[in-house]
Amino acid sequence: MTRLDAVLRQWVRNKEAEALLPNQKILPEERQGKEIPTSAESIPGLDIHKGIARFGFREDLFLNALESYVKNTRPLLATIKAVDVDNLDVYAIIVHGIKGSSRGIFAEIVGNEAESLEEAAMAGNYGFVSANNERFLDIVSQLLADIEELLLKHGQEQKPVKDKPDEALLAKILNACESYDIDMIDAAMGEIESYTYKSDDGLAVWLRENVDQGKYNSVKERLLKFLRSTEA
Repeated sequence: MTRLDAVLRQWVRNKEAEALLPNQKILPEERQGKEIPTSAESIPGLDIHKGIARFGFREDLFLNALESYVKNTRPLLATIKAVDVDNLDVYAIIVHGIKGSSRGIFAEIVGNEAESLEEAAMAGNYGFVSANNERFLDIVSQLLADIEELLLKHGQEQKPVKDKPDEALLAKILNACESYDIDMIDAAMGEIESYTYKSDDGLAVWLRENVDQGKYNSVKERLLKFLRSTEA
């Protein structure tokens, strides 16, 4: 029922979301004058049009997600430059996070590369990881540079920077998921997304994607783990 409610709210709020349905197209005249300027841009390995569609055809929200992706992904690259057979488990966790956040913005090439490396690391296949890690770092670094150029071109407003999302807001989202209070979730997410974060491992972007899809159980599980880790 909660998934159904979230989906209904998504489609009722924006009729253009019908464009996401398979085998259906919305013609330009059906957009009623709405334009998506960034959709005309092209970044290799990033499907900008699908990204904007995921964020309710709100270009500003998608640009915010891209900005958060850059700021949260770049520090992770430094942690996986030196990989050896003894830290494959940590490596797998990091590339798992990059995989999820990349697919969240429709950077599918990076997402697929990260998945291959994650599976190899989990299987203990150090040879595969060692042979492909440098190329992976280059691909991700190029994507980040391209996104930064796009953000600069569109004059993306710089938001205040925090280390991690406010724990009180995360707790509010957790409680709202438990009571299915979607208005409270929206309000808390708005406050969280008013900042960019240096070391949240892509949590803010992941939360947006999952609350939009009504995956409240997944949100609760991750927030519980995150909040418990901050208490340790």
